[in-house]
Amino acid sequence: MEDIINKICQQIPAGYVISLNMENGAAWVSLVNTNDDDIELPDSTDKTIIEQLNDALCVANKWPIA
Repeated sequence: MEDIINKICQQIPAGYVISLNMENGAAWVSLVNTNDDDIELPDSTDKTIIEQLNDALCVANKWPIA
């Protein structure tokens, strides 16, 4: 997973932050833009953390969600 995270970090636009959040019983990815605004991500129901990270990267870069 470290290799994947390093690749994602190389492609995040300047000023954007992708976060992996974890609590007892749940984990999810969030995205914040250069204005510290939370950016809505696609529904993460039934998605793996890797898929959620990919969605956040695509949204930040305005790429189509794969």
